[in-house]
Amino acid sequence: EKHLERKIIFIYGILSFFAIFNWYKDRTIFIFDDNWFPLNPSANVEAFKYIWSIYDMGGISAGSPNYHYSLWFLILTKIGLPLWLAQAITYFLLLFTAFYSMFILIKFILIRIYINNTKSYNYNKILIISFVTSLFYIFNPYSMAEVWLRFLTKMPITYAIYPLFLYLLIKLYYKRKVIYQLAWPILLYLLLQGTPKIWVFLALY
Repeated sequence: EKHLERKIIFIYGILSFFAIFNWYKDRTIFIFDDNWFPLNPSANVEAFKYIWSIYDMGGISAGSPNYHYSLWFLILTKIGLPLWLAQAITYFLLLFTAFYSMFILIKFILIRIYINNTKSYNYNKILIISFVTSLFYIFNPYSMAEVWLRFLTKMPITYAIYPLFLYLLIKLYYKRKVIYQLAWPILLYLLLQGTPKIWVFLALY
């Protein structure tokens, strides 16, 4: 059973790697339509430290999301990574997280359903269902067209973390462990760095 789960995680890694390799094999930075990306992370970090900014509409800064987003890329470039590779690593982490977070969310929900109704379950069957669900989560038309195709990097942050956020919220309901109580607000903070339009994802679920 654990062997099958390790295989699934390995498949997620392979799928994420080949997607990123295909996108970035020419060492290109992707910026499309209304996407905002810190081409100069150092200047962006300085600009978004303050609520009032001359760089934004009306002088009001985009605030915390843009600041921490720029800070992430500043750290990666400071350790010597070119900007295209920093973007590629970011997308790999988000894509893998989206796969895996949906997988563990569905796995946990199905196990709880089986325990509450039948007291027994086929673990391998649950793993396969969770795996197929995670594939659909990434490869459904909305995800492909609105999340990954447009390279709105902060949108995939929310899309990747939201299933993990729900997973920890449900775990916290069943088991009030300190680790879940600490992890949940951290994930909520990261979730809001992606997009303030959280109602979109609440509607999807």
